[in-house]
Amino acid sequence: MSDLYSKEILRLATQIPLDSLKGEPDVSIQKTSRICGSRVTLKAMLSEDRMSLDAFTVEVKACALGQASVGYFAPFLKGMTKNDAISVQTLLADILAGQKDAPSPTDPALGQWSGLKVFEPARDHKGRHSSILLVLDALIEALDGH
Repeated sequence: MSDLYSKEILRLATQIPLDSLKGEPDVSIQKTSRICGSRVTLKAMLSEDRMSLDAFTVEVKACALGQASVGYFAPFLKGMTKNDAISVQTLLADILAGQKDAPSPTDPALGQWSGLKVFEPARDHKGRHSSILLVLDALIEALDGH
């Protein structure tokens, strides 16, 4: 097994929340990677001001990396705004492209995203990048225009 499918990636892949929404979602977004066919469906209730997620469920049909990404981001999604999602999506895309390293846990601005280091081994596997980014793509689209 390579670092691509590390123990931490496999652990995160099992952390997908299985909760269901109570009531009809305000938005339902399905994103599919054209490269590998991975798919993420995000169903969400928006906050009263419709600027962030209040409750959500995520359905994932993806490789271990796509599943791990959902598992990693799930604890952060509630309350996340579109701008927050765009910022972390840009950071993760830069990490995957090798333009940045994951932030240090002591970084006052980005330390909460130090766990993104787990995705650094995917840098050389460009075909997997879109699967890793799917959950953020879905979140941004869900919050788009709200």
